[in-house]
Amino acid sequence: MNKNHKDRFMTLLALDNTSDTDRERQALFWLLSSHTDLYNKAKAIYDFENNMIRTECFDEIDFTSSQQAMVKLGFSLYNSYNVNVADCFYMLDDHNFEVAMQSIRIRYNKLDDDPYLPLKRLFNAW
Repeated sequence: MNKNHKDRFMTLLALDNTSDTDRERQALFWLLSSHTDLYNKAKAIYDFENNMIRTECFDEIDFTSSQQAMVKLGFSLYNSYNVNVADCFYMLDDHNFEVAMQSIRIRYNKLDDDPYLPLKRLFNAW
């Protein structure tokens, strides 16, 4: 993760007022903050006012296949949105694959042995 990714991630967490224990939103925001273009589309992908995903974004936004795969995976990690994971991962380059794997670790709290460790400690490892 680079500094821009970290800054965008922290901005999305703050915008949503996401708690340290809300792994579903953290995983989604990790994916959305991974690229400038996705980050710039975040408000069209996630409704920050009502705290919910916007599935209609797939009809409204012209995503690249990789971006669409990242958003679908994020939705699946957020609320079990029905997605073919194999199709998602097939579309990812090496960098996006690693971002996606990290989002899965975030969602299932596999960042550390301490289940109560705040996600923010992740940044110290980078």
